[in-house]
Amino acid sequence: MLKARVLTALFLLILFVPIFLLLPALDLYLSFIVILSIAAWEWGRFLWPSKKSTPIAYAFLTLICLTWLLGQHEGFFDTPVVSSMSYIFQYPIYLAVLVWLFIVPFFLKKSLSIPLPKWIPFLSILGFIIFVGVFCAAIVLRDESRWLFLGVIGIVWCADIGAYFFGRKLGKNKLASNISPGKSWEGVLGGILIVGLFIGIVFSLISEPRFSIFSALLIGFFLAIMSVVGDLFESLIKRIAKVKDSSNLLPGHGGVLDRIDAILPVLPMAALLLKVIL
Repeated sequence: MLKARVLTALFLLILFVPIFLLLPALDLYLSFIVILSIAAWEWGRFLWPSKKSTPIAYAFLTLICLTWLLGQHEGFFDTPVVSSMSYIFQYPIYLAVLVWLFIVPFFLKKSLSIPLPKWIPFLSILGFIIFVGVFCAAIVLRDESRWLFLGVIGIVWCADIGAYFFGRKLGKNKLASNISPGKSWEGVLGGILIVGLFIGIVFSLISEPRFSIFSALLIGFFLAIMSVVGDLFESLIKRIAKVKDSSNLLPGHGGVLDRIDAILPVLPMAALLLKVIL
């Protein structure tokens, strides 16, 4: 299992680092469409496990919507190019932020008492808002700066890596034992610590930062916490759907949704904060 996990992680790094660093923004957006469409299919499998066609239709609807948004942004449909600051991209971000700040905490508070069949229509809409919102946020952040986008992704990775290693070595106080027994408060604090170190290193390399290190640390710590919320929410949905992983597409890692769950709330939050601060 560990060998498969390491090999899959290396494959993903080799695949996506060039996309993030070297290729044009369009390649990143197209990659995101594929990733989020697969994640939507996995989300659909949570909601309709006995129906093979419904998750595929759900993923296809997501694919169509994201492709249309990208077409508006790039001017694919013989229409004027739409800025990422347009309401077409901003409103989905606002909706996603509202979901993560108010609706998701409600679900986490209810925990395993949520009857999945009763909530399927609502969760299908919720998932659609989440996927569209994170895609719009990726466009906003990448349009602003390649390095800003990478910095936000770096915060998520650092929080995840810190939580994993600190949780394994020091984890004693469970964060949400009924939802995700492996997560601990020590892991969360470890992730925040690594995020702080990451931001400190970045600021030591930037000659003219756009905002103070104090502001960057506050934002980074907040985004690190939101990454945990994203992870917990996906774990909760898997629990009430009675599945271990979102799929088995990535050996040792589960599915695509298992790998991007922490990113889903972070990108919309970062995009909104970008608009407020800058």
